[in-house]
Amino acid sequence: MAAINMPNSPTIGDQFTASNGVTYSWDGVAWTAIGGGGGAGASIQVGVTPPNGPAQGQLWFDTANGILYVWFVDEDQDPALGEGQWVDTRPAGVS
Repeated sequence: MAAINMPNSPTIGDQFTASNGVTYSWDGVAWTAIGGGGGAGASIQVGVTPPNGPAQGQLWFDTANGILYVWFVDEDQDPALGEGQWVDTRPAGVS
């Protein structure tokens, strides 16, 4: 795997999209993945309502029930039509 060369002397809030397709944001201390890369750096929504228009790999932590979900689009679904579903990330048999 090739090294990612981040920009020198960033300022807080700077964003950089690396060659791996992941977008990073500088917080003043470190670069943090904020999206892209086919799931790497997936964003997460926290609250009682799932996010609108989620993308494949989007995470949602439901504060009402304490469960983490991931948006998954089956191969026979069309994400352009909003098709997909929130999948519970807990292992089978855990409730």
